[in-house]
Amino acid sequence: MKTYTPVREVFEETGLAVSSIGESLGTYLSNIMIPIDQGLVGLLLSVYQVEVKNDAIQLSVEHTSAEWVSMQELVKRLRHKYPEAFLQLIAK
Repeated sequence: MKTYTPVREVFEETGLAVSSIGESLGTYLSNIMIPIDQGLVGLLLSVYQVEVKNDAIQLSVEHTSAEWVSMQELVKRLRHKYPEAFLQLIAK
């Protein structure tokens, strides 16, 4: 059985097991470009609200640190990197 992509991604990036997942809060095609064999494509950013079984984050080798923050703090920290349209999706 295939694992639902958001559930798999949360586990791969954090080690957190998702206990429930809500509907998508939205998707945004960013101006961040990713190289693929056929050229460059825009990074697609999707936002879901999930509940996790525990809050003990286990970082993947791709990360150096993690912390739990409020939605307001998250938007503040991401403001320099992501467009306002995406930040509005996560601020819902």
